[in-house]
Amino acid sequence: MSNRSALLYLVFAFSLLIVSAACRGGGDKETPTVNPLTSLPTVSASAVAPTPSASSAPQVIQGSVLAKAMDPFPFEYNNIKYGGTFRYAWTRSYGYLDFKYVPQIWDVYPSVQKPVEWVANPDDSLSHLEPVLAESWKASTDFKTYTITLRKGVKWQNVAPLNGREFTAEDVVYNVQRYSEKDSVRIAFYSQVESVAASDRYTVTIKLKEPNGWLMNDLWGGLDWLLPQELVKEAGGTIGTKLIGTGPYILKEYIPNQRASYVRNPDYWGKDAKGNPLPYTDGIDFVFVADNATATAAFRTGQLDTGPSFSSLGSAAAVDAVAKSLPGMRIVNLGAAQPRHLSFNTRKAPWNDVRVRRAFNMYIDKEKFAENIFEAGTWVQSTPLTWSDVSYKPFTLADLGPYAKYAPGEAKQLLIDAGFPEGKMKIKSSLEFAAGTGTTSHGVFAQNLQQSYKQFGIEFDLVSLPQAAYYSKWYLRTYEDLSLGFINTGDYSLLWYSQNKFLDNALQNISIVSDPEVQKVVKAIKVEWDPIKLREYAKFLWDFDTLGSWNIWVPVQGEFNLYSPRTRSFAIRKGASYTGLRMLPWLADANRTGP
Repeated sequence: MSNRSALLYLVFAFSLLIVSAACRGGGDKETPTVNPLTSLPTVSASAVAPTPSASSAPQVIQGSVLAKAMDPFPFEYNNIKYGGTFRYAWTRSYGYLDFKYVPQIWDVYPSVQKPVEWVANPDDSLSHLEPVLAESWKASTDFKTYTITLRKGVKWQNVAPLNGREFTAEDVVYNVQRYSEKDSVRIAFYSQVESVAASDRYTVTIKLKEPNGWLMNDLWGGLDWLLPQELVKEAGGTIGTKLIGTGPYILKEYIPNQRASYVRNPDYWGKDAKGNPLPYTDGIDFVFVADNATATAAFRTGQLDTGPSFSSLGSAAAVDAVAKSLPGMRIVNLGAAQPRHLSFNTRKAPWNDVRVRRAFNMYIDKEKFAENIFEAGTWVQSTPLTWSDVSYKPFTLADLGPYAKYAPGEAKQLLIDAGFPEGKMKIKSSLEFAAGTGTTSHGVFAQNLQQSYKQFGIEFDLVSLPQAAYYSKWYLRTYEDLSLGFINTGDYSLLWYSQNKFLDNALQNISIVSDPEVQKVVKAIKVEWDPIKLREYAKFLWDFDTLGSWNIWVPVQGEFNLYSPRTRSFAIRKGASYTGLRMLPWLADANRTGP
């Protein structure tokens, strides 16, 4: 981690104050009224600021091309060129594109938008909430009413049946109501809405059932894209592979498991910081690539502008080999890997027994686990939260609590106490994971977990699922026993952690956590701005997660992404692979100086 990144992480907790100001309406400095919540769990002062040892951040192998990896691409405004097609490799494909029913659809970024968005900040490693279709927003002092003013002059793309009509407040109302319906996978967040109405053509008023200082993030901090009601009506209630949005690119063709092609939206309202019309390229092609070898070959021969990630290639030597065959290759250091963990279906035995979960945690030799998968010196231990939310110093594996250590003797005794003779579990159970290839794919993680447990007499089957099926089962918590999960967010923060992991029925509450004391803290975080108090809440949730071993956190590899030499201004927020993505690159070999 660079000195610059480390300094930014030190102030991460205090950035929550900045974010909260944005949530309340772009610089409104009125002191918020905190909702009085009583009987919150007590957090000891000594637990708030542990003093761990040296950072466990991955170290780049000396002599590798990775040592020269840049921070996220700076926006390059000089000598901008227009034209060309940006070619993006992708590994997930869905049969339809309705965000009401599919938790994750990533390959629609170019076309659809939201009122606000967590976006890349080229000046630091932290994302921030920024208006997109909204112009501003403001919460009442009791955090129960939000007034959102929309950007004027925004048009839906000029595709039938919309034909370029203006985007209005009624469109926001329609989407909020649609996501609030019982069959919506996003109902956990939208169910807090008591009413939503268009005060006028450009103003939306949302009333809540209870106070929430983070509503804008709850509703639109994720993948809650807005759709026009005419398109849904035309499709008979749920859209298939036709998409119409307000974004910079128009979806021309979507063929599941093959490609998604976008062309420039000539009526797009956006401009860059220098006033240049967006977007720059004439198109973006998502090419669905099933295996790592094919993606690598296509990237090395100039057929793709995005290459396989470091974790897919598996070693610095492999990255060096690609770099030698592609002079000028651009490497982005994301700064942090996507945390991974083993999740339990705690609605059924034996996973509802904390002793079993703790035993599973202590049976994994995490350092050995990393050595079996990653090149030495490039792994980092996954944790429930970024260290700056809980501590004043980076933490190591030893700071994950007493049950993260490798202690097979203690683990065996826990299983015996839980009713398993000799500490062995030969029960019919399964570990589900997403099909894929690459050194650090889900399959490799799953196989290593299986082997780690097998040596201690714990056996379960591996179940490989197509990626779309895996994500649906994981988010909807319909996996049978165990599932290989991950934190997937552009806002890896206390807010995300509390709302997604512990809010009843939230999409990523995949261990089915439902505890009344935890729910009190989750609600308190929604209306709290004091960084000291927020840190106390973070420590409480940290302890709840690690002491209860609700998830088994396993090591992951430090992440670097590869891009073609011609790519410019393709910004990615450091620390998140996708959610901070800006699909607005320009190409050095394009052929025009204007749109």
